[in-house]
Amino acid sequence: MRGNKELVIILGVIVLGFFIFAINFATIDIGGNWLTGFAIFSDSSQNDFDLGTYENTEFSSGYVQLAPGFMVGNYTSRVFDALSNSTWNNISWTAKGPYQKPLPDNGGSENFPTGNANMNGNVLLFHFDETSGNPQDTSGLGNSVILTRGVTRNLPGKFNRAFGFNGINGTVDVAYSQAFNFTNAITVSAWVFPAPYGASVDRDIVSRYRSLGNHRSWVLQIKNRRPRFVACSNGGLASCVYATGTTTMVPGRWYHIVGRWNGTNLDVYLNGVSENPQPDPINRLYSSTIPPLSIGRDVSVLGNGYFRGGIDEVAIWNRALSDSEILDLYKRGALRLNLYVRTCNDVSCSGEQFTQIRATSPQNLNLPDNRYFQYKFRLHSQRSSLSPAFKDVSIDYSPQNTAPTITLISPANDDLFGYSSGIPLNFSVTDAESNIDSCWFNIDNGQNTTLPNCANSTFDTTNGVHEIRIFVNDTVGEVSADSANFTVQTGPPAIEIVGPSSTSNKRDVNFTYIPTDVDLDRCELWGNFTGEYSLNQTDQNPISQANNSFQLSLSDAVYIWSIKCFDTASNSNSTSNNTILVDTENPKVEINSPKGSYSTRKNIPIQFQANDNSSLSCFYSVSWTTGQEVISNTTLPDCNSSAFDLSADGEYYFFLTAEDVAGNVNSTNSTFSVSTSSGTGGGGGSGGGSGGGGGGGSGGGGGGGQSSSTSYFEIKPVKIIVVPDEEKSIEVSVKNKRLFSANKCRLKPKKGYEELVDSSDIKNIAAGELVDFKMNFIAKEEKIDGFELFIECLDNITAKIPFEVKLIKTEVNFQIKKISVEENTMKIEYKAELSKPKENLVFRVTDDNGKVIAQDPFEIESEGGEIELDISKAESGMLKVAVLTPTGKTILEESVIYGGNAPTGFVAKNLAGTGSIVAIIILVFLVAVFFIGRRIYRLSKRK
Repeated sequence: MRGNKELVIILGVIVLGFFIFAINFATIDIGGNWLTGFAIFSDSSQNDFDLGTYENTEFSSGYVQLAPGFMVGNYTSRVFDALSNSTWNNISWTAKGPYQKPLPDNGGSENFPTGNANMNGNVLLFHFDETSGNPQDTSGLGNSVILTRGVTRNLPGKFNRAFGFNGINGTVDVAYSQAFNFTNAITVSAWVFPAPYGASVDRDIVSRYRSLGNHRSWVLQIKNRRPRFVACSNGGLASCVYATGTTTMVPGRWYHIVGRWNGTNLDVYLNGVSENPQPDPINRLYSSTIPPLSIGRDVSVLGNGYFRGGIDEVAIWNRALSDSEILDLYKRGALRLNLYVRTCNDVSCSGEQFTQIRATSPQNLNLPDNRYFQYKFRLHSQRSSLSPAFKDVSIDYSPQNTAPTITLISPANDDLFGYSSGIPLNFSVTDAESNIDSCWFNIDNGQNTTLPNCANSTFDTTNGVHEIRIFVNDTVGEVSADSANFTVQTGPPAIEIVGPSSTSNKRDVNFTYIPTDVDLDRCELWGNFTGEYSLNQTDQNPISQANNSFQLSLSDAVYIWSIKCFDTASNSNSTSNNTILVDTENPKVEINSPKGSYSTRKNIPIQFQANDNSSLSCFYSVSWTTGQEVISNTTLPDCNSSAFDLSADGEYYFFLTAEDVAGNVNSTNSTFSVSTSSGTGGGGGSGGGSGGGGGGGSGGGGGGGQSSSTSYFEIKPVKIIVVPDEEKSIEVSVKNKRLFSANKCRLKPKKGYEELVDSSDIKNIAAGELVDFKMNFIAKEEKIDGFELFIECLDNITAKIPFEVKLIKTEVNFQIKKISVEENTMKIEYKAELSKPKENLVFRVTDDNGKVIAQDPFEIESEGGEIELDISKAESGMLKVAVLTPTGKTILEESVIYGGNAPTGFVAKNLAGTGSIVAIIILVFLVAVFFIGRRIYRLSKRK
């Protein structure tokens, strides 16, 4: 028993907690409006309904229904008083059964208190609501209609619309289906509206009955104006059993006819009542693929039996429906509720008329706004022993005496003020009933301050983040409010330098900075740009928390500069002095060695002159004259002389590049040859094949082995290193290998690339002669890919020149591979392609409002790496990561969602459907109470 007591205590705590939650839920502040409840009138008990008027009706067994013996009656409700003009939104009620409801499609179910149709075993269902074409079977089996003729569509039906059959050739034939072989039972149901006809004429409603070939199975018909159901066991006429009703049907009214065979008995029902059950001695139905299932006829030899009149709601089951199910089918069409509503401007509703609306719950209302409301139900039945019934009527309405509204204009959410006194308080108030009473506000939930006549005002406060709440009420006492969070921050502007870096290789320099101040006024650029340190420029409209720039065109020199900013209160702040070197001149580079010929592969000297106004970085590479690289880029420490070794004889290019601290680059190259054989080594290789006189060299005939050979010429390959837009002088060596001369030869680029080549040399090349053609190559970056060069002579003599261009870009190719956050640190993993081993870049992190969270310069490396930023000032939300050059040029931006610190609360906004949410919560708790209670009961039984 102790366990049971503990469960009871737990149950009590759950229920108590639920109701505490429900009470608090009803006072949630939703988007600035205060939820005070909802307005509903209801009639849910006999005491409620007894306040209205019964006319041939009564309240019995929990429902309003017809009084015994009556087939028509009215119930008129009391007059509901909303106390003020109101909008009447909707009305809902609970009908006892599915009155005037078509049968559910696709085997569906219903949830009325009584009379729900069981569609289990339904194999055919026609509503006959179509206005054109064939009717559609909605049983879920999709039976196919193969013939529709002699029918009129869109006639008034028992449920919505009906088909009218002409009695001459009118029929709807349905193709054979295995589902139509009824071996154990069948129920056929239809609503019919017979037209006048002779008493002895058969009128077939639904059938699978064909006398030709003895294919008789069953037929539901009207015989001698009485309902009849016929079932046959083997297709022959003698095997048929007949159940004929006893009631004579009167033309011009709706009847519900049902034929049922349960394997042992045959019966026909008229308006829900069994007429004449008959035993079936054969206990089976004839099954065949012939004939089709027909509505409105049977398929006989003489073509008799065509139905004349209306047919609606034809349904067939492969089971025998019970008597109560058949009666419920009848009551769907025989019972009816009609609903009428009105609003009134006086308590007696004098002069206002009722308006009929659809009797399907719920219904939205479209009525004049008035203070009073009344409804009326009219109850109809085709049989005095049956009655429609209803209960639980609810009317939802909205009183028009709504609460006033107030909108705070200033301060707005997240506003910043650089002053603490005279802060403007601007707002607007409206009220539909024009009955505003008073307005007031407070700061940080402090003392309330009245706003006379609800007029705009000003207020004073202190530095920091504050919340202001402003209120309005009307004479009825309804209150509305609005609020905002704002910040007061007094003091001088903050300034962050973005660029330039300490060097620039361009004369046009952007001095970029980020000022931050809520009342920023102006900013100034100071420097010794003219010789004296003084004010250079003023920006009268700088933008706070954004990049701002001053632009200057400077000569090569070293400059000192700073930024100074003011707010509207004349508070100022200056950055410390910064230094920038402007250097636009490329280094001067000249190679002394290697040049010419060498008889050793070891310690080939590197001697050169490299001069510039600033410190230099130098590096070199070596390749065959055919283009294959032998030594990749190698740094020369402090740009000093050095030496290198080679592993093979041959002709080579030596490339030398110098770069100053401002990023200016210059390159040059030389040619040389190495021959360690006893011969001369072919000199420098310019003599082509003739340079092989040294005999047996590994170059295959000296320098000639490294040249490009065609049928006409032997051409020395060209390989150059350039920077974008550089113009480089080049010589192209061409030797004529033929026994006759090549005349008027000139250099010609591939079509479309003419702007890259400047050459005026036109020369004749005698047999065996070596000639040098001079040209200038202009390094247009966008054109270098695809460039080709040819030598072109008279008599269509043409040869392609081996030409390779290596472009050195000074721009940075930078990629972010991964961004991760650990506690207050952001880690950025990157990959970079640089024109030099290292580069200075600026990394900046901002929030979605543009506020700078972190900004630091880093020296990045060409092979990639990782940097870390402190983001402890960041709040949860979207962060932007930007990578900039020291001059302020943005290379790329990425976004990342930052979780911030653990949440300390939440805000609910745009909450809709509160009533539905409460209903769901109540349902969940009631289910929980049920299961806990059942558990207690079982435990007590075990004890």
